[in-house]
Amino acid sequence: MDNQSGIYEVALSYAGEQREYVRQVAERLQAAQVSVFFDDFEQANLWGQDLAVHFDTVYRTGARFVVPFVSKEYASKVWPQHEFKSALAKAVEAKATYILPVRFDHTDLPGLRPTIHYLDATQPSPGEVAVAILSKLGKGAVPKTEPPPLAERRPKLVPSGFNPYAEGERALQHLRDELPRRAHELEGRGFGVHAQDRGGRFTLRIMRSGEPIYGLDIWIGGEWGDNTICFATGTRGMGTSGGINAHGAIEWDRDRGLPVVKLQNLSLLPQMAHEYRLTPEELADEIWNALCLHLEQDYR
Repeated sequence: MDNQSGIYEVALSYAGEQREYVRQVAERLQAAQVSVFFDDFEQANLWGQDLAVHFDTVYRTGARFVVPFVSKEYASKVWPQHEFKSALAKAVEAKATYILPVRFDHTDLPGLRPTIHYLDATQPSPGEVAVAILSKLGKGAVPKTEPPPLAERRPKLVPSGFNPYAEGERALQHLRDELPRRAHELEGRGFGVHAQDRGGRFTLRIMRSGEPIYGLDIWIGGEWGDNTICFATGTRGMGTSGGINAHGAIEWDRDRGLPVVKLQNLSLLPQMAHEYRLTPEELADEIWNALCLHLEQDYR
């Protein structure tokens, strides 16, 4: 249902690793005519907005209930933490229940007291979680959805004009633009930042008192293939080593209908030896989260 009033009946907050589970919850709520905030449903509305301001409004004043899907990824990422802090600010003031937690694990989430009852996402299906939310809203059961008629079925094919080389360049350009933009915000917190293109590589250095404490090199090509995006990192006074901390190839994600970086993570991101499938925007978020975790551990 389109949200005309600006107040959602429920706002869903989650980490990218749980996106598909939460999407199923959102789709079932939407089928039951619930005004639900799920960011994938809001792309046109979000376009051009200051997301920090907009998400604060949604999760602090723009919903009847907020449902955080708590996980270790949720507790460690910048955007879910931002959303939860906004919801928590409202919950402190509210005289009624506002936050309805759903847990994928038992990760401690600052501000969420262990005595608060939650749903265990490892037990109920997304449909059962949606039914529980409907019950909280005082509405009936989720209507059963029939599969689309065969005439409406669309094959999930790679577009004939898909160009992985162009998409690889676009992904690299997004990282070149986005990571320095975020890093320069550290300059007001006692860190130095230097970003440049050097010999076909994009390089980013974070410094403390003139000493490099984090280095990142990104380039395309090399031994992994001429369209492979490669990543090398270094810390504590060292430049990046000659090795690779991750490498990724551009491919078409048939389920999501868009190009993604299929990233083989060695040690660039926290989940080592893990394969990620990320859009350039999601990849920038993950790299930035890993950088923040590094600084938080060494400079408390």
